[in-house]
Amino acid sequence: MAARVGSEALLRLFEKSGSAVSPGRLHLIATPIGNLGDLTLRAARTLAEMDVLYCEDTRVTAKLLHTLGLRCTMISLNEHNETERTAGLIARLGEAKAVGLVSDAGMPLLSDPGARLLRSVLAAGFEVTVIPGASAALTALVGSGLATAPSVFLGFAARKKGRLAEQVAPFAQTGATLVFFETPSRLSSLFTALLALLGDRPLVIGRELTKLHESFHRGSLAAPPEVVLRGEAVVVIGPGDENAESLVGAALDTAVNELVAAGHRPKQVALLLAGRADRREAYAAAVKLRDGR
Repeated sequence: MAARVGSEALLRLFEKSGSAVSPGRLHLIATPIGNLGDLTLRAARTLAEMDVLYCEDTRVTAKLLHTLGLRCTMISLNEHNETERTAGLIARLGEAKAVGLVSDAGMPLLSDPGARLLRSVLAAGFEVTVIPGASAALTALVGSGLATAPSVFLGFAARKKGRLAEQVAPFAQTGATLVFFETPSRLSSLFTALLALLGDRPLVIGRELTKLHESFHRGSLAAPPEVVLRGEAVVVIGPGDENAESLVGAALDTAVNELVAAGHRPKQVALLLAGRADRREAYAAAVKLRDGR
């Protein structure tokens, strides 16, 4: 049986977490991604000592603060008002206020608002402290069973096929594992598009991460797992097979035809197929097909 941890022991741990707050400094605070236990002692103490919190959604943050028995001035900061909020936040830092930034879940700035604000804070000469914690991208990557290094977090997959090709093209010929965020309604179309762009690769979908019904579903881009999702999922795409046969002849023509038909330019086609075909041959085939020769 696991040893019980008494309240006094927790209080000692809380005290040993140290004074995390530095007035006049922006604190980027990680919040739970599902399980409330994701919150670290240091993050809890930092939240308790904030003068003002900038939040992706004040309603979500209010629930977290209420659960912790905390109260704090909250100001919304989202993709629509980030620019106009920046001056006020910098002014509060200049007044030596303890200022924090949180997203709805996980590490701030990872596919969440705040990147432009952070650049402005640094440009204004203020320091930044990161209070680390849960991350859906890292949780899914580690739990996927796929190679964790090298790996690339790409945020939400681009909606348009041309933009998606540009997003993944730099990694088409590398041995990197790719990590995406995606909504349930777009998973099927994403897998179809990535199969055309990258060829068949191992695929893992992480859902309900750190929650009671957390699960990982494994398959491949050609045979994706069937899973019912409610919220956003984390998609992990493994590296391609280094021993896969090169695309030549009719196989190359088929691959080029699929990419050109999807609207990709010859340079994109050559780059996307570089790991599986001769780039010059792929480029020439794409130009010929595009020009109808």
